[in-house]
Amino acid sequence: MGAQMWFGTEEYMQWVPAPMSGADMGAKGWATSGTLLNGGGFGAGSFGSHKNYSFSWSAASSPEAALLMQAYQAGTYGRGHIQLVDPTAYGTNILPAHWADPSLALGNEAPTLLRTRNLPVTPSVTSNFRANRLPVRGATYDLTAAAVGFPGARDSLFIPVPPGYQLRLGAFYSATATAGLFAAPVDAAGSAGTPIKLTPLAADASVIIPDAVPAGALGVRLWLGKTAPGPASATLRALIARLVHGALPDGKELYGPWVAGEGHSGLIFNGPPTYVKYNGVDGGQVGYAASFKETGSWAY
Repeated sequence: MGAQMWFGTEEYMQWVPAPMSGADMGAKGWATSGTLLNGGGFGAGSFGSHKNYSFSWSAASSPEAALLMQAYQAGTYGRGHIQLVDPTAYGTNILPAHWADPSLALGNEAPTLLRTRNLPVTPSVTSNFRANRLPVRGATYDLTAAAVGFPGARDSLFIPVPPGYQLRLGAFYSATATAGLFAAPVDAAGSAGTPIKLTPLAADASVIIPDAVPAGALGVRLWLGKTAPGPASATLRALIARLVHGALPDGKELYGPWVAGEGHSGLIFNGPPTYVKYNGVDGGQVGYAASFKETGSWAY
Protein backbone atom coordinates (compact mmCIF):
# COMPACT_ATOMS: atom_id res chain seq x y z
CA MET A 1 0.00 0.00 0.00
CA GLY A 2 1.16 3.57 -0.60
CA ALA A 3 2.79 5.75 2.03
CA GLN A 4 -0.31 7.90 2.61
CA MET A 5 -4.08 7.57 2.48
CA TRP A 6 -6.68 10.33 1.99
CA PHE A 7 -8.92 10.02 5.06
CA GLY A 8 -11.39 11.90 7.22
CA THR A 9 -14.90 13.31 7.30
CA GLU A 10 -16.55 15.65 4.82
CA GLU A 11 -15.77 18.43 7.30
CA TYR A 12 -12.05 17.64 7.54
CA MET A 13 -10.08 15.30 5.28
CA GLN A 14 -6.31 14.97 5.27
CA TRP A 15 -3.41 12.67 4.44
CA VAL A 16 -2.74 10.04 7.10
CA PRO A 17 -0.18 7.22 7.16
CA ALA A 18 -1.40 4.28 5.09
CA PRO A 19 -1.95 1.05 7.05
CA MET A 20 0.38 -1.89 6.70
CA SER A 21 0.04 -4.25 3.76
CA GLY A 22 -2.30 -7.19 4.08
CA ALA A 23 -5.22 -5.04 5.21
CA ASP A 24 -8.62 -6.77 5.02
CA MET A 25 -10.92 -4.76 2.76
CA GLY A 26 -13.46 -7.44 1.93
CA ALA A 27 -17.20 -7.26 1.42
CA LYS A 28 -19.67 -8.88 3.83
CA GLY A 29 -23.10 -10.21 3.00
CA TRP A 30 -25.66 -12.66 4.37
CA ALA A 31 -25.37 -16.39 3.61
CA THR A 32 -26.62 -19.71 4.97
CA SER A 33 -26.23 -23.32 3.85
CA GLY A 34 -26.86 -26.82 5.12
CA THR A 35 -27.61 -30.43 4.32
CA LEU A 36 -31.06 -31.87 3.65
CA LEU A 37 -32.35 -35.06 5.25
CA ASN A 38 -31.86 -36.92 1.96
CA GLY A 39 -28.23 -35.82 1.73
CA GLY A 40 -28.77 -32.99 -0.70
CA GLY A 41 -27.46 -29.54 -0.10
CA PHE A 42 -29.07 -26.13 0.08
CA GLY A 43 -27.81 -22.62 0.33
CA ALA A 44 -28.89 -19.01 0.00
CA GLY A 45 -27.14 -15.72 0.17
CA SER A 46 -27.47 -12.04 -0.59
CA PHE A 47 -26.19 -10.60 -3.84
CA GLY A 48 -25.76 -7.27 -2.07
CA SER A 49 -23.02 -6.62 0.49
CA HIS A 50 -21.22 -3.92 2.45
CA LYS A 51 -17.51 -3.25 2.82
CA ASN A 52 -15.47 -3.85 5.98
CA TYR A 53 -11.97 -2.54 6.55
CA SER A 54 -9.50 -3.80 9.14
CA PHE A 55 -6.33 -1.70 9.36
CA SER A 56 -3.23 -1.86 11.52
CA TRP A 57 -0.26 0.45 11.57
CA SER A 58 3.43 -0.11 12.33
CA ALA A 59 4.61 -0.55 15.93
CA ALA A 60 7.00 2.31 15.17
CA SER A 61 4.19 4.80 14.54
CA SER A 62 4.16 8.21 16.21
CA PRO A 63 1.77 8.97 19.08
CA GLU A 64 0.45 11.88 17.01
CA ALA A 65 -0.72 9.57 14.23
CA ALA A 66 -2.44 7.19 16.64
CA LEU A 67 -4.10 10.00 18.57
CA LEU A 68 -5.36 11.54 15.32
CA MET A 69 -7.21 8.30 14.57
CA GLN A 70 -8.69 8.34 18.09
CA ALA A 71 -9.84 11.93 17.55
CA TYR A 72 -11.69 10.97 14.37
CA GLN A 73 -13.43 8.12 16.20
CA ALA A 74 -14.48 10.50 18.97
CA GLY A 75 -16.14 12.86 16.51
CA THR A 76 -13.61 15.64 17.00
CA TYR A 77 -13.46 16.32 13.26
CA GLY A 78 -17.10 15.73 12.45
CA ARG A 79 -19.90 13.35 13.40
CA GLY A 80 -20.67 12.21 9.86
CA HIS A 81 -19.41 9.16 8.02
CA ILE A 82 -15.72 8.44 7.66
CA GLN A 83 -14.44 8.76 4.11
CA LEU A 84 -11.29 7.12 2.82
CA VAL A 85 -9.89 6.30 -0.59
CA ASP A 86 -7.97 3.04 -0.92
CA PRO A 87 -4.63 4.02 -2.55
CA THR A 88 -4.54 0.70 -4.43
CA ALA A 89 -7.96 1.28 -6.06
CA TYR A 90 -7.32 4.59 -7.84
CA GLY A 91 -6.97 2.88 -11.22
CA THR A 92 -9.79 0.30 -10.94
CA ASN A 93 -13.17 1.62 -9.72
CA ILE A 94 -13.54 3.62 -6.50
CA LEU A 95 -17.36 3.55 -6.53
CA PRO A 96 -19.37 1.40 -4.10
CA ALA A 97 -20.47 -1.93 -5.57
CA HIS A 98 -24.15 -0.95 -5.95
CA TRP A 99 -23.30 2.32 -7.70
CA ALA A 100 -20.86 0.59 -10.03
CA ASP A 101 -23.51 -2.06 -10.84
CA PRO A 102 -26.97 -0.45 -10.52
CA SER A 103 -28.69 -3.79 -11.21
CA LEU A 104 -27.87 -4.82 -7.63
CA ALA A 105 -30.84 -2.68 -6.51
CA LEU A 106 -33.24 -5.03 -8.30
CA GLY A 107 -35.08 -7.25 -5.84
CA ASN A 108 -33.97 -4.99 -2.96
CA GLU A 109 -30.56 -6.68 -2.90
CA ALA A 110 -28.97 -3.25 -2.50
CA PRO A 111 -30.26 0.29 -1.88
CA THR A 112 -31.68 2.14 -4.86
CA LEU A 113 -29.74 5.18 -6.03
CA LEU A 114 -32.70 7.41 -5.06
CA ARG A 115 -33.46 6.11 -1.59
CA THR A 116 -36.03 8.66 -0.40
CA ARG A 117 -38.13 8.44 -3.57
CA ASN A 118 -40.56 5.57 -4.03
CA LEU A 119 -39.86 5.28 -7.75
CA PRO A 120 -40.38 2.26 -10.01
CA VAL A 121 -37.14 0.37 -10.73
CA THR A 122 -37.35 -2.40 -13.33
CA PRO A 123 -34.74 -4.70 -14.93
CA SER A 124 -33.45 -4.25 -18.45
CA VAL A 125 -31.21 -6.36 -20.68
CA THR A 126 -27.72 -5.09 -21.54
CA SER A 127 -26.91 -5.72 -25.20
CA ASN A 128 -23.30 -6.21 -26.33
CA PHE A 129 -22.23 -6.46 -22.69
CA ARG A 130 -19.15 -8.58 -23.49
CA ALA A 131 -17.35 -5.66 -25.14
CA ASN A 132 -16.44 -4.09 -21.76
CA ARG A 133 -17.45 -6.98 -19.45
CA LEU A 134 -20.50 -5.03 -18.33
CA PRO A 135 -23.20 -6.41 -16.03
CA VAL A 136 -25.69 -8.50 -18.01
CA ARG A 137 -28.63 -6.55 -16.57
CA GLY A 138 -29.38 -2.91 -16.05
CA ALA A 139 -31.89 -1.01 -13.92
CA THR A 140 -34.45 1.34 -15.40
CA TYR A 141 -35.67 4.19 -13.15
CA ASP A 142 -38.96 5.93 -13.87
CA LEU A 143 -38.11 9.50 -12.84
CA THR A 144 -41.48 11.07 -13.64
CA ALA A 145 -42.21 11.69 -9.96
CA ALA A 146 -38.62 12.57 -9.06
CA ALA A 147 -37.66 16.01 -7.82
CA VAL A 148 -35.95 18.40 -10.21
CA GLY A 149 -32.29 19.15 -9.64
CA PHE A 150 -29.96 18.04 -6.86
CA PRO A 151 -31.85 15.52 -4.69
CA GLY A 152 -29.86 16.11 -1.51
CA ALA A 153 -27.06 14.34 0.34
CA ARG A 154 -29.02 11.18 1.14
CA ASP A 155 -29.89 10.54 -2.51
CA SER A 156 -26.38 11.22 -3.79
CA LEU A 157 -22.90 9.78 -3.38
CA PHE A 158 -19.96 11.73 -1.99
CA ILE A 159 -16.65 10.85 -3.66
CA PRO A 160 -13.51 12.24 -1.98
CA VAL A 161 -10.83 13.59 -4.32
CA PRO A 162 -7.29 13.80 -2.89
CA PRO A 163 -5.31 16.98 -3.64
CA GLY A 164 -3.39 16.74 -6.88
CA TYR A 165 -5.74 14.14 -8.36
CA GLN A 166 -8.44 14.37 -11.01
CA LEU A 167 -11.66 12.38 -10.78
CA ARG A 168 -12.68 10.77 -14.05
CA LEU A 169 -16.13 9.23 -14.46
CA GLY A 170 -17.79 6.94 -16.95
CA ALA A 171 -21.44 5.90 -17.18
CA PHE A 172 -22.96 3.25 -19.41
CA TYR A 173 -26.58 4.39 -19.55
CA SER A 174 -29.35 5.90 -21.63
CA ALA A 175 -31.96 8.49 -20.64
CA THR A 176 -35.08 10.23 -21.89
CA ALA A 177 -36.09 13.89 -21.63
CA THR A 178 -33.83 15.71 -19.15
CA ALA A 179 -32.92 12.68 -17.06
CA GLY A 180 -29.31 11.71 -16.50
CA LEU A 181 -26.45 11.08 -14.15
CA PHE A 182 -24.94 14.27 -12.75
CA ALA A 183 -21.77 15.15 -10.86
CA ALA A 184 -20.80 18.38 -9.13
CA PRO A 185 -17.79 19.59 -7.13
CA VAL A 186 -18.34 20.08 -3.40
CA ASP A 187 -16.94 23.17 -1.65
CA ALA A 188 -15.60 23.54 1.88
CA ALA A 189 -19.12 24.24 3.21
CA GLY A 190 -20.41 20.97 1.76
CA SER A 191 -22.47 22.65 -0.97
CA ALA A 192 -22.64 21.11 -4.44
CA GLY A 193 -21.48 23.43 -7.22
CA THR A 194 -22.44 23.55 -10.90
CA PRO A 195 -23.07 19.98 -12.09
CA ILE A 196 -22.10 18.32 -15.31
CA LYS A 197 -24.23 15.66 -17.01
CA LEU A 198 -22.25 12.47 -17.57
CA THR A 199 -21.83 11.31 -21.14
CA PRO A 200 -24.06 8.29 -21.95
CA LEU A 201 -21.62 5.59 -23.08
CA ALA A 202 -22.37 2.81 -25.52
CA ALA A 203 -21.64 -0.72 -24.34
CA ASP A 204 -18.62 -0.99 -26.65
CA ALA A 205 -17.11 2.42 -25.84
CA SER A 206 -13.32 2.50 -26.04
CA VAL A 207 -12.66 5.38 -23.62
CA ILE A 208 -14.71 4.47 -20.55
CA ILE A 209 -13.92 7.49 -18.31
CA PRO A 210 -14.53 10.49 -20.58
CA ASP A 211 -15.89 12.93 -17.99
CA ALA A 212 -13.74 15.07 -15.69
CA VAL A 213 -15.30 16.98 -12.78
CA PRO A 214 -13.60 20.16 -11.55
CA ALA A 215 -12.81 19.17 -7.97
CA GLY A 216 -13.84 21.43 -5.09
CA ALA A 217 -12.28 21.57 -1.64
CA LEU A 218 -13.67 18.18 -0.65
CA GLY A 219 -14.71 16.07 -3.59
CA VAL A 220 -17.65 15.39 -5.87
CA ARG A 221 -21.36 14.59 -5.48
CA LEU A 222 -22.82 12.06 -7.90
CA TRP A 223 -26.58 11.58 -8.38
CA LEU A 224 -29.36 10.37 -10.64
CA GLY A 225 -32.05 12.90 -11.52
CA LYS A 226 -33.55 15.30 -14.04
CA THR A 227 -33.37 19.02 -14.77
CA ALA A 228 -36.99 19.82 -15.67
CA PRO A 229 -40.48 18.64 -14.67
CA GLY A 230 -42.29 15.99 -16.65
CA PRO A 231 -41.94 12.34 -17.67
CA ALA A 232 -38.37 11.03 -17.76
CA SER A 233 -36.50 7.79 -17.26
CA ALA A 234 -32.96 6.43 -17.17
CA THR A 235 -31.62 2.95 -17.81
CA LEU A 236 -28.37 2.42 -15.90
CA ARG A 237 -25.99 -0.37 -16.87
CA ALA A 238 -22.64 0.37 -15.20
CA LEU A 239 -20.64 3.23 -13.69
CA ILE A 240 -16.93 3.65 -13.12
CA ALA A 241 -14.75 6.23 -11.36
CA ARG A 242 -10.97 6.48 -11.36
CA LEU A 243 -8.48 8.90 -9.84
CA VAL A 244 -5.64 10.13 -12.02
CA HIS A 245 -2.66 12.07 -10.72
CA GLY A 246 -2.31 15.40 -12.48
CA ALA A 247 -3.26 15.66 -16.15
CA LEU A 248 -4.87 12.58 -17.63
CA PRO A 249 -2.19 10.48 -19.37
CA ASP A 250 -2.90 8.62 -22.57
CA GLY A 251 -2.62 5.29 -20.78
CA LYS A 252 -4.57 2.36 -19.45
CA GLU A 253 -6.61 4.58 -17.10
CA LEU A 254 -8.68 5.71 -20.09
CA TYR A 255 -9.74 2.31 -21.30
CA GLY A 256 -11.80 -0.71 -20.32
CA PRO A 257 -12.91 -3.16 -19.41
CA TRP A 258 -15.31 -2.08 -16.68
CA VAL A 259 -14.59 -3.59 -13.24
CA ALA A 260 -16.76 -3.92 -10.15
CA GLY A 261 -16.65 -1.18 -7.53
CA GLU A 262 -14.02 -1.31 -4.78
CA GLY A 263 -15.28 1.73 -2.87
CA HIS A 264 -17.84 2.44 -0.17
CA SER A 265 -20.71 4.82 0.59
CA GLY A 266 -19.47 6.00 4.00
CA LEU A 267 -17.97 4.25 7.03
CA ILE A 268 -18.28 4.13 10.79
CA PHE A 269 -15.66 2.98 13.30
CA ASN A 270 -16.21 -0.47 14.75
CA GLY A 271 -15.38 0.85 18.20
CA PRO A 272 -12.38 2.88 19.39
CA PRO A 273 -8.99 2.21 17.76
CA THR A 274 -6.46 0.15 19.73
CA TYR A 275 -3.39 1.95 21.13
CA VAL A 276 -0.23 0.17 22.31
CA LYS A 277 2.86 2.03 23.59
CA TYR A 278 6.19 0.31 22.90
CA ASN A 279 8.98 2.69 23.87
CA GLY A 280 10.07 6.31 24.14
CA VAL A 281 12.41 6.39 21.15
CA ASP A 282 12.13 9.59 19.06
CA GLY A 283 9.35 10.93 21.25
CA GLY A 284 7.57 7.60 21.54
CA GLN A 285 6.71 4.67 19.31
CA VAL A 286 3.25 3.13 19.35
CA GLY A 287 1.16 0.65 17.42
CA TYR A 288 -2.52 1.13 16.66
CA ALA A 289 -5.33 -0.49 14.70
CA ALA A 290 -8.87 0.40 13.64
CA SER A 291 -11.72 -1.29 11.82
CA PHE A 292 -14.57 0.25 9.84
CA LYS A 293 -17.97 -0.83 8.51
CA GLU A 294 -19.80 0.60 5.51
CA THR A 295 -23.17 1.99 6.58
CA GLY A 296 -23.62 5.08 4.39
CA SER A 297 -26.22 3.77 1.96
CA TRP A 298 -28.21 2.10 4.77
CA ALA A 299 -28.10 4.98 7.29
CA TYR A 300 -30.73 7.56 8.27
